[in-house]
Amino acid sequence: MSNNSLNKDSLINFLIIVSSIYFLFPLLQSGYVSDDAYNSLIKGSMLEKNKTFIKYVLDLNWGWLKNSGRLYPIEHFSQTFLFYFINNLFVFKIIKLIIILLSVYFFRLNIIIFSKSKFFGNLCVLILFIFFQFRQWHDPILGFAVLIPLICFFLFSSLYYFQIFLENDKKKYLFRSLILYLLLLLTYEISYPLIVLYIAIAFFKSNLFKDIFLKLKFHYILLFLVIIITIYFRLNVGEKSYPSLDQNFLLIPFFKSFGIQIFSGLSFSYFPRLKINFIENLQITDLYLFVFFSIIFYLLSNLNSQKINYQ
Repeated sequence: MSNNSLNKDSLINFLIIVSSIYFLFPLLQSGYVSDDAYNSLIKGSMLEKNKTFIKYVLDLNWGWLKNSGRLYPIEHFSQTFLFYFINNLFVFKIIKLIIILLSVYFFRLNIIIFSKSKFFGNLCVLILFIFFQFRQWHDPILGFAVLIPLICFFLFSSLYYFQIFLENDKKKYLFRSLILYLLLLLTYEISYPLIVLYIAIAFFKSNLFKDIFLKLKFHYILLFLVIIITIYFRLNVGEKSYPSLDQNFLLIPFFKSFGIQIFSGLSFSYFPRLKINFIENLQITDLYLFVFFSIIFYLLSNLNSQKINYQ
């Protein structure tokens, strides 16, 4: 790659990083939100119960698995690690910001390798910025330690290496994808149905149904093993189950709740919900954002590099 292309890529990466930090800056000004307000007392809880870090994490994982049939040790470890060893709120927020930036980075790489267009990948990231929202309640960015950013990071990085594996058939990229996929599965149960994304990518890359099995057979094995473990423990939970794990699963309330969550994640969805007039609530900062997007879009259009290097 020429020096000119490297300079263009470096400038684009710099613009994306700066833009991401700008739109995520309220994160650095927030306190402990949602469950973090309680979990920030983990270290004190350990001292009160006279438990070591390892003992606490093991008991926490076993308690959730035995009493609720939920297997997500990565979430428990990362959460406990952060609140035990990181005593500074700002440092905690910086770590979360870094993981989000890594997620955005791999999201961009996935779009680029899938679409074969750096311009389209950069444009998708530019659009992604307006979907960053902050709420005072159970917010996926502000709350839950680094749970949601970790899910995004493991998902997008695993998908990226899987796509590279489909491109060149090198086993090292498949291995990286599998390791990251296993970490994804062990982070939260919402990762289980995300195998659909891998299936869709495998199909679009080859248009052969047999490749969906052959290329993903090890991903299927990992998913199958994790689901079998959770099913075994959930069948033996009894009445001690976590309240959300309703054995009488009802589809209509589930999809209604899922639809509300999707709608609330859309940009400016709070305007119709709160019956707020969009035009009347425009401010000077909003006009600045329009100018900002126009400038960045122009730069991305003119700095687009035709050669794509996946490695």
